[in-house]
Amino acid sequence: PTASEQLPDLVEMMKGQKTRSDSVSGKKKTRQAERRAAAMAREQQEKDEEAGPLEFLSGVTFLQDRETGKVTYLKIVEAGTWLAIITLIGWEIFINSPFFDRAAPQTPIL
Repeated sequence: PTASEQLPDLVEMMKGQKTRSDSVSGKKKTRQAERRAAAMAREQQEKDEEAGPLEFLSGVTFLQDRETGKVTYLKIVEAGTWLAIITLIGWEIFINSPFFDRAAPQTPIL
């Protein structure tokens, strides 16, 4: 055996030893991790309880998302799009009906 095989590695020796500062820093890290977890849980709870800007529309069922049950901007855009489509179809029917009087005379068809 050579001399390097008989002598233990200094780094390995130091890893095996625990000092007082390691135990203190371990306690500090544990407490810090617990505080972070508690803060994140508190933040999530506040976020869930907080009334969003669309919360006043929660009584309108067709604006609620089917999976979450909450009002989303996407559902508002979808409802607005359907309203615009239905309004334009109604307007087209009205202007092509006999109830609509043109202000200008009809242009002759050539």
